[in-house]
Amino acid sequence: MTDVPLFLALFQNPRTVIASGLLLICLFLKNTTLLEGALSKGKRLSRRPILASCVLFVLALIAVVLPVVWKGAPIPFVHDEFSYLLAADTFASGRVANPAPPCSDSMESMHILVRPVYMSKYPPGQGLVLGLGQVLAGMPILGIWIIHGLAVVGIYWMLQAFVSSTWSFLGGLLVSIHPLMIEWSYGYWGGTLGVLGGALLIGGAARIGTPRIISKSFAGICFALGALILANFRPFEGFVLFALIALALFIHLKSKVFAGGWWRQAIPILVLGSMCMGYYNWRVTGTPFRLPYEVHHSQYGAYPLFLFQRPWTKPVYFHKELDRFYDHEQRDLYMRRESGQTILRGLWYQATELSFAAFKPFYILALPLTVLPLILPRSRKVLLWSSILLMFMGMVFIETYMAAHYVSPVFPLLVALIVISMNRALRWKSWGSSWLVRSVVVVYFFFASCWMKDFALATPSPSAWYIRRAHLQANWPMKFPGKHLFFVRYSFFHDTHKEWVYNGSDLENASVIWVRDMDIEKNNCVLTGFPDRQAWIVNADQFPVVPVCYSNFYSKR
Repeated sequence: MTDVPLFLALFQNPRTVIASGLLLICLFLKNTTLLEGALSKGKRLSRRPILASCVLFVLALIAVVLPVVWKGAPIPFVHDEFSYLLAADTFASGRVANPAPPCSDSMESMHILVRPVYMSKYPPGQGLVLGLGQVLAGMPILGIWIIHGLAVVGIYWMLQAFVSSTWSFLGGLLVSIHPLMIEWSYGYWGGTLGVLGGALLIGGAARIGTPRIISKSFAGICFALGALILANFRPFEGFVLFALIALALFIHLKSKVFAGGWWRQAIPILVLGSMCMGYYNWRVTGTPFRLPYEVHHSQYGAYPLFLFQRPWTKPVYFHKELDRFYDHEQRDLYMRRESGQTILRGLWYQATELSFAAFKPFYILALPLTVLPLILPRSRKVLLWSSILLMFMGMVFIETYMAAHYVSPVFPLLVALIVISMNRALRWKSWGSSWLVRSVVVVYFFFASCWMKDFALATPSPSAWYIRRAHLQANWPMKFPGKHLFFVRYSFFHDTHKEWVYNGSDLENASVIWVRDMDIEKNNCVLTGFPDRQAWIVNADQFPVVPVCYSNFYSKR
């Protein structure tokens, strides 16, 4: 069998052929008539901002609901998702926190607190969103979909501080089907809430910093709401973005920073929000000034949250799964600080991962940024916001742990720079720049649509561990009526990212409770705490999973 050259192999894919055809069409359109015509048709809609917002909201909802038609509602499988769902169930039940469970050692798991209370370690923002969906329709994911739509509308509103309403509407369309936004909206650990907060914060600040905008009251309200959303979703990243923007406003406006009275609306919102945050912290940790995340890290964290911090003595773990996850698996993330070479290697890896996520599919949206160096010398405003983006990324890279949703607050700013670059390139009226813009828009929508189709049709295997867990939790009470207590056992080589021991907030009335199988004394403590339940032993790494009666299992040992 002969090797096929790479460029010929690429054209064996029908999508590549179609995309090449679209590029040729854009190439032979030697003027901007096509794109300008499309933009002009959107002007009538974009001049009616409320209608445009409703259209974007509906389109965004359609984009995130379509995968559910084929795949069904998402089933949680990431540690963070179970933690957020615990918070959602707590809030939906009308509680701020839950009492510590009996024999709490048996219920320890990743990213949750079991002492002094039983609750998620994360700030309450994402839990409140999921709780909203649970209250409205019994579906926590509904809250995520609503926030997705609001985030798209928020970016549309934010962009109007930088470009025309027509280009803002185009930016909203680009974001509504962005693969990263769709992924964030088909899961429970978020990202879109950070996008909404970032859009409100950046859009409000951009209007506050624009002298020609006389009435800035609404901008002040959005600025404060954006700051509070970020404080309750990603506190550190939100604080970094807030601090950079506040510093930029003071430098740019100087003595006029408080002109327009925007702060009269912003300060009461910030004060009230801070009081609510303090109350939540007090109910969970016992003090208004200590975050649940901080308490959890003091109990379980083996390594600091920031690379510049010194390591400390790791805590004692009651379970080898927790020891392996918090110590062994996270050691490499922290130990990259040991030398300049490992630091640079880690930065390169993180930058590559984040850029791949932000510029899906195929880095198409990165192409307009190639003209950004030509724009920066001509626009102080674009230079300022570009500097904020770069400084933000530089500061968050000092974190030990990193994931795409950590930097979601700055995603709207990246979108703004992309749209600004396309807008300026099209205004230059040169053949090359106009072809670039036409090609980016057309090819992006084509490949984003293909990605959405693939994502919707990619169903998980029925043998996946989280599918088996959900099936057992839903069907075992139907097979054996009553309440059940599952003691979970793992093999020595168990993957710690396949964690079964997670529960809802109402342990007393739950049909199934998952606990860790420990020694006889600890197990008896759990059995005493939940006396009205049938006890079973579950080997999570067994396939198929067949629960064994607890008394029969231990009578044979």
